[in-house]
Amino acid sequence: DQDRRYRAGPNGIPHRSAVRTPDALRIAVRSNLIALQAQLNETVNLWVLEGVLVRNLDGIESTEALAIRVNAWDRVPAYISAAGKALLACLSDEEVRRMHGNRLPPWPSSHIPSMSALLDHLARVRRRGYATNMEEVAQGVFGVAVALRTPEGEPIAALSTGVPGVRFSRSRGEQIARL
Repeated sequence: DQDRRYRAGPNGIPHRSAVRTPDALRIAVRSNLIALQAQLNETVNLWVLEGVLVRNLDGIESTEALAIRVNAWDRVPAYISAAGKALLACLSDEEVRRMHGNRLPPWPSSHIPSMSALLDHLARVRRRGYATNMEEVAQGVFGVAVALRTPEGEPIAALSTGVPGVRFSRSRGEQIARL
């Protein structure tokens, strides 16, 4: 990349045919989770989209005393989580509307009140290249996520990092997104 660091290229990202099951995807991505967690020392997770929800497939916890637990949330509405937003941003606005029936499932701490607000947010995610969660899943928890795509561009999962609010800042979020 521009900082002369190695990044996974097309051969480092699994093809859709190679990850037909959650276990195969977990195995294919595990080394990336380990490397990312080691660089950040924050909790990292692997998520997949299941309808309007995202499901946690795997994760590695931070070794910090204050850390976000892996599997703290097994399934959550996609529109409130960083991982879900990263995956929803891979879809067209029409696909997002259709899958939600043009209404969002309620969540008490959601910052996105309507379908139009979600679509505006997803447009920003597409421009930026990563998604965030600013205390939307739970108070004090911030997240940053990117979609993992096949070499053909098809989204297959998302990697996210959960960070306690006391360690999160805008610059920290940008650093996480770059990594």
